[in-house]
Amino acid sequence: GVFTAVDIGLTNHFMLGVSYGAANLFGEGGVDWNKRVEFMAKYKFLKGNSTLPAMALGFDTQGVGAFDDSLNRYTVKSKGFYAVISKRYDWWQAPTDFHAGVNYSLETKDKNHSPSGFVGVEILFRRDLSLAAEYDIALNDNKSGSPYGKGRGYFNCGVRWIFSQVLNLELDFKNLLQNRRSSKNFSRELRIIYVDNFFD
Repeated sequence: GVFTAVDIGLTNHFMLGVSYGAANLFGEGGVDWNKRVEFMAKYKFLKGNSTLPAMALGFDTQGVGAFDDSLNRYTVKSKGFYAVISKRYDWWQAPTDFHAGVNYSLETKDKNHSPSGFVGVEILFRRDLSLAAEYDIALNDNKSGSPYGKGRGYFNCGVRWIFSQVLNLELDFKNLLQNRRSSKNFSRELRIIYVDNFFD
């Protein structure tokens, strides 16, 4: 499939974004277009310093994978409303960012209204290469009757090549714990990230 997103930082603290995509874009069968354009908003209310972590509140309706019409959800549910804290440490000339958050998804037609949580880490090497890992506990997708989550959570990792100040290339491996009932495989994704400033 193909997924496209545009995020715009309106200020140093507030960001808005839109996203759209499709599954089964290549190969046989019909294209499974997303049913709607998704939106995100994030406000960083604490920048953070050497003592305190950065803190942000956000809302994101974009999930991961194909959209299930019968349950009105993505294969991996969107974050919905979330709060996150982040802290950077400079260890052995390798800046390391830690993240932790809680969230409540609005994709609840499967009768699972539980809040959930997530953690992540990213390590920067040589200023042009970073390694990242994240774990979504997925407490909102672990009921025995769910056609998706099996209670293991979603563990993802990836490597990013910072080719230039405006262009990044990223290779991600997702669902390494094989937390889907319909599949015993993990997914591979290639991301092309373009970053630019429109106003000086």
